[in-house]
Amino acid sequence: MSVNQASEQDQRPSIWRWVLGTLLIILVWQIAGTVLTIVAAVATGMTLEEFLPDGGFTIGELAPDRAALVLMAIMVSFIPFFLANLFAYRFILKRRASALLSSGQFSFRRVLSGFSVWIVLGLVGTFVAAVLNPGAVTWTFNPTGLLPFVVVALLLIPIQTTAEELFFRGWLLQWTDNGRRNAYVLALINGVIFALPHLANPEVAGEDLIRAVSYVAVGSAWAWVTLRDRSLELAIGAHAANNISGVLLVGYDGSAIPSISLWNMGRIPVEHEILINVAGALIFTLLMRVKSQPGSTQVY
Repeated sequence: MSVNQASEQDQRPSIWRWVLGTLLIILVWQIAGTVLTIVAAVATGMTLEEFLPDGGFTIGELAPDRAALVLMAIMVSFIPFFLANLFAYRFILKRRASALLSSGQFSFRRVLSGFSVWIVLGLVGTFVAAVLNPGAVTWTFNPTGLLPFVVVALLLIPIQTTAEELFFRGWLLQWTDNGRRNAYVLALINGVIFALPHLANPEVAGEDLIRAVSYVAVGSAWAWVTLRDRSLELAIGAHAANNISGVLLVGYDGSAIPSISLWNMGRIPVEHEILINVAGALIFTLLMRVKSQPGSTQVY
């Protein structure tokens, strides 16, 4: 790490910069993102019921040849969110945008490692859910509309998931960490913050609110490996794997986004869901080897 990089890390931005940047990111995400989604929905002639189904998306209820358009309309809202994080970090915090991603050299190999391990853990979790709940996991593959859906998913979902990682495990985690706070506490707080916007998702609505514990566990695990590695590589890979798997491999009833997946998992007992997700999150943190980084023990 160069002297200039170390000096940049040691100089904590003023609190007003963090607050202003956070407000800017959220406003751009909600306003510009919503406008893009509305434009996309209107341009493709979507009905409100098609775009915002009661209780979320369930395989079979959305016409397969329309799934790609609906997914695209939802995902484009994250493009302003992605750009806003980079803009705020560079021009409000006055820091190198690359430092939002890593304190050292960013490694796409590590991203792929996080992606691969999370995919495998997800499939193992699905198998466990199927064993514990016979009939809950069913084969639902339908090739109609598959190609455009896969293209949209592989192009836009990584933007969505990376935007969320830039904000939650990048921007917010760097704000709360000063190199002296307990990493376990920081990770847990970050997991809770990560769960909050997901409370609006159909799968945790009403009596299923307790299912948000899964978001806390997963968010905390991704925050922990980010703190440990001082890099977003693993979290970016794991988050992309989680969402891509959810639309292409194993979908579930009440999803916030449509899917054309090989399997679909119906509602399983909440204790099974939480156990599987918490166990997966813990195993992920244990399996991923710490990346050696020279220099400060501060996360970024």
